[in-house]
Amino acid sequence: MASDSRRVDSKIRRIGDSKTAYRSALRRLVSRSRFGSKPGLSRIKKLLATLGDPQKKFKCVLVAGTNGKGSTTAMLAGILSCAGYRAGSYFSPSIFSFRERMQVDGKWISKRDFAKAADEALSATRHMRDDPPTFFEVMTAMALLHFARKRVDYAVLEVGLGGRFDATNIVEPQISIITSIGLEHIDVLGNTTAKIAREKSGIVRRGRPIVCGVRDKAALIEIKRIARRFGAKLHIANASSLRGISIKAPGSFQRANAAMAASAAGIIGIKPAVIRRSLSSFRMPARWQKMRARPSMIIDCCHNPPAAKMIQTDLKRDFNSSPPSQSSSSSPRVLLFSAMKDKDYSLVLKRLAPHFDSIVLCRPPYKRAAALGILKKSAQHALGKTCPYISITAVSDPDKALAYARAAAGKEGRILVCGSMYLLQYLFGEREFRMTG
Repeated sequence: MASDSRRVDSKIRRIGDSKTAYRSALRRLVSRSRFGSKPGLSRIKKLLATLGDPQKKFKCVLVAGTNGKGSTTAMLAGILSCAGYRAGSYFSPSIFSFRERMQVDGKWISKRDFAKAADEALSATRHMRDDPPTFFEVMTAMALLHFARKRVDYAVLEVGLGGRFDATNIVEPQISIITSIGLEHIDVLGNTTAKIAREKSGIVRRGRPIVCGVRDKAALIEIKRIARRFGAKLHIANASSLRGISIKAPGSFQRANAAMAASAAGIIGIKPAVIRRSLSSFRMPARWQKMRARPSMIIDCCHNPPAAKMIQTDLKRDFNSSPPSQSSSSSPRVLLFSAMKDKDYSLVLKRLAPHFDSIVLCRPPYKRAAALGILKKSAQHALGKTCPYISITAVSDPDKALAYARAAAGKEGRILVCGSMYLLQYLFGEREFRMTG
């Protein structure tokens, strides 16, 4: 691997500075999106073998679930770092930068290291032309390679889609965490919460503990059955167990995620005082994050019905639910919304709409994005007679839609931007995200 590293360093010097090398790596990676999503672990297994199986050089924790995966991953990695471990964390997708996906002790991978890992991982795919790895598989290999190079003690990995056939499942986790189960990706994972739980429980290992925050009854029954089958001790995490622990991160939903991270940290053997100290200073980007003051603008990753249900407490606090006739007309409430076409955006809108005076719809230029006309019709149908006072405006371009929302809100208004993580990427992330459309 040392000779490969020297060859990659030499190639990067020829390419130019780290920024140029980074953008070049992204172009090559984005070109792999044409391979789409393909189930199975055969490609990632072969790719990692070519790279020297970096995933075997550190301990891992896998975090699967419908919602809460990213925050739980970040919380646990933060606790591990606070306890003195060198901790890697892997996220999918990211919001502000591709580099955000791969972190060591909370620091993003550098542009130079990203380009270096990309070049080596992509070079290793040359002998896999009959069954080329996907974008996500290459990114996962890059993260594992980076963690091995940085000599992490633990890597906490957010699972992508499902669990059983997700590329992250190539590792052997010390602990498996299942955050929540909701109906999403039913065409791939199944049309009931029990079936989805079965797929996500594919990250469970025989005799290894499971931390679970799932509340859905059918899903929990399935997870308990799988735990018994694998002889895996099941730890049910509950926010009530966080007595005496202050979570300053915005978003009432974060207490449930903190409970899972704390439970996993306790299993590892980290002292309660360290867990409390780490969680008290935790912050997670794009989770009920305030971006500006006038007008007040909050962004959130809410993109499916379970997430829309989870943020109701925060909506009631920051976007009171009274109709315009009872609220201050000097403080308009505006929802800027977009969605991917495979999401139940009609139900999401139905749950969000009562908290707003107007909705601005837009469409990021991605193939998966819901068509603007269909999205508007869906919004009108979802609101129906229940929210007749809400105005709906469609502005295709996200940048112009944001400008429209800000104008509609005025200096004293309130804006929530949500519906798709890809919308947040496009508006608030690095410009390189716009290469992925």
